[in-house]
Amino acid sequence: MKAKTTHLFLYFSILFSSYSFSSDPYSIKRISDENFRYEFYVTNKNVTPKPNKVYYWFKGGAIHSAQGGFGGDLLNEAFLKTYHSNQIAEKGKFKNGLKVGNWITWHSNGAIESTQKWSKGLRTGMYYKYDKNGIIVETGCYKNNKKHGKWYDLVKKDTVNYTNGIPTVKKQKASKLDKLTLKLQTLKDDADKKAQIETEKNKIAVAKNAEKDFIKAQELALENEKANIKIRKKETNEAKKAARLTTKANKKAEREEKKKQKAIEKANKEANINKGNTPKKENFFDRLYTKLFRKK
Repeated sequence: MKAKTTHLFLYFSILFSSYSFSSDPYSIKRISDENFRYEFYVTNKNVTPKPNKVYYWFKGGAIHSAQGGFGGDLLNEAFLKTYHSNQIAEKGKFKNGLKVGNWITWHSNGAIESTQKWSKGLRTGMYYKYDKNGIIVETGCYKNNKKHGKWYDLVKKDTVNYTNGIPTVKKQKASKLDKLTLKLQTLKDDADKKAQIETEKNKIAVAKNAEKDFIKAQELALENEKANIKIRKKETNEAKKAARLTTKANKKAEREEKKKQKAIEKANKEANINKGNTPKKENFFDRLYTKLFRKK
């Protein structure tokens, strides 16, 4: 009986141990890159991503993030990032790929760098940022992941008021001195504008006069060209007329010369006939008679 009880105890112990390990199938993951080491857990739970939230997931030996979607095993539960010196760099928690709870970052010397609360992947509440000496340098409040209210930049000594992420600037009431200064500047600007207007008017007037002078010069050049064309045309016509007259005179001289030559030739012929040197030219009947009755 005692042995049987012992066997039952061992059986339930093994069953409980197996159930404990099987209920946590995702063991811790450890990866590193050039600057940090990471320790985290993941889940393959199927969730519907929200478009306004950033999801973190693990795939291919690296952590990835994207707004409104994911492509691997979502980060889940505790997250730890350390420097290669083993100094802690960032610590927080995920739930189905979304940041939740308090997140803290550290400088490499161990001083806190920032603190921020997250709710379902959205920043909410106060944000604090510190330098390496632990002195606060910036602080403000987030509402639904957007800056809201007054934000203080203690380095620049500047304060900005936000409404749902949009900075708003309050109009400050101008002092009497500011009003007088503004009025004086307005008058000066008006005087400068008047001077500029006069300058532009003068430039326009000069340009118009130059344009008029150019047009007059072009018109004068055109008139001169027309006059020169008339003169050249007249000279051409006169040259043609003179050429025609010269040709006519040359032809007349040639005719006179021909007449003169014919008269000389006629006179020479008559002179030769009178001397008997040139036989008398037979007419048709003489030639016919000679041909018929000449002695054979």
